[in-house]
Amino acid sequence: MENAAGLNAPLFSFSFCRFSFAFFLFPFAFFPFLSTCSLNTPLYSREPPSPEIHLIYTGNLNCTLDDCRCDDEFAGGFTRVLAVLDSLRERHPGFVLVDAGDFLNSYSLPNANRLMLEMLSPAGYAALNLGDQEFVESPAFLESANRELETPLPFLSGNVLLKTGRKPVAPLRMQKIRAGQISLSLLGLVDAEAFEFISAEDIMIIPPEEALRALQAEANDPAGLQILLFHGSWQRAGELLRQFPWIDVVVLAHNQRRQFQVQSGAALAECGSEGEYLGRLRITRAGDSWAFENEFIPILRRISPNRDAQRKVDDYYRRLQGGGK
Repeated sequence: MENAAGLNAPLFSFSFCRFSFAFFLFPFAFFPFLSTCSLNTPLYSREPPSPEIHLIYTGNLNCTLDDCRCDDEFAGGFTRVLAVLDSLRERHPGFVLVDAGDFLNSYSLPNANRLMLEMLSPAGYAALNLGDQEFVESPAFLESANRELETPLPFLSGNVLLKTGRKPVAPLRMQKIRAGQISLSLLGLVDAEAFEFISAEDIMIIPPEEALRALQAEANDPAGLQILLFHGSWQRAGELLRQFPWIDVVVLAHNQRRQFQVQSGAALAECGSEGEYLGRLRITRAGDSWAFENEFIPILRRISPNRDAQRKVDDYYRRLQGGGK
């Protein structure tokens, strides 16, 4: 059986009770043992299952609304990403959804970028980090477009300020949430070197190290999970991990790479570009540390797009043919 995420689900499962089998083979040996047992005493004990988190992550969406036209098999695009998210929500209803940045286009296309924000809004993101492309229009555009949404997006940035008044650009410097039994600290940072093609005239970038030092006391929960959404290079991400070893997970964007690795007990992941893949990181406790299982879910052409989102995209294309942007 295959769902929209292209994942095979088991049709059934069963377990075999070794104790019951022993009873049928050796019934007479069983009765003396039974007389010494209280009926209220369990015959065996088992540790409770380790709590797990399913971190679903996107990045480098680049305002790819519906079809990246990458090749015959991969369609990418956010209309199909939404459909896969719906399928994953049925399998993992408590998943945490984040984006590491570059969800807008690298070119000034106000109507397309506004539509992208409108499509992101109902997806259920816990946090969206601001990368360089989020400033392709202006900080004022980002704020006003988000305010117009029925469900405003949880933009996150711990190190981007407006030059005028040094006011934070994003409404959130850090996001604290719970996923089941586990407390999560979500942090978002962008490296100044990411602004190679996008103008940063209206904003100032605080060095990531300085921002992390300022947030460390509030963010670092030894019993919880610390997740950094980082918009910058893999090399810089590794440097930050060495300086701040309390970070458990780094979700990257800006490099347009599909890669996963574990460094010094921390997971680093980036899921490609233009919605060709969706990342899923399963996180479980392993003693005093965390264990990670990563999966890149392909967004294939055979997946049916989300109908509401596709209708909005089709309307946009019709307006575009009429002379809009």
